[in-house]
Amino acid sequence: SLSGSSPEAPVAEAFLPLSLNEVRGQSPTLAGLALTVATLTWAAGSWINARQAKVWTLRSATVGGLMLVALGIAVAGATAYSKVPVIAAAIGWGIGGLGMGIAWQTLTLTVLSEAEEGNVGASSAALNLSNVLGIALWTGLGGAIVATGDSADWGPATSVGPIFAMMFLV
Repeated sequence: SLSGSSPEAPVAEAFLPLSLNEVRGQSPTLAGLALTVATLTWAAGSWINARQAKVWTLRSATVGGLMLVALGIAVAGATAYSKVPVIAAAIGWGIGGLGMGIAWQTLTLTVLSEAEEGNVGASSAALNLSNVLGIALWTGLGGAIVATGDSADWGPATSVGPIFAMMFLV
């Protein structure tokens, strides 16, 4: 699972099972497998990042990782809009997990290393607070979109699709 990452990944992750179940008619087991792929690729991304830490700059690791997250959201989110094969959700989410494994640890270490001496605790708390508030804000907005869609008799894809697009942009 991508929980504990930048806000866009867990928000998209929260709506991936809904998309697979309601839009594509897949079982909860398949949705869980798509999320499991991300867990494995997150670990792989962290491992790769640790091995490349002296080769990659902080900027290149962060930008590269976040580009993979955006690509993963786009690929996984495409399954809500079209007849894209359902396996694309797992592939996309795997790409996103790889990106988070690379980017999240880099971002965390950058924030904490930039903290003034004696303010590491405050920087860590600020990082955690921004993460939790971002997830709450965007997930709430996504829930409001789904609720609006249910009230307006939109199809599930019409509700879930814009959430993936919004998270891709974030």
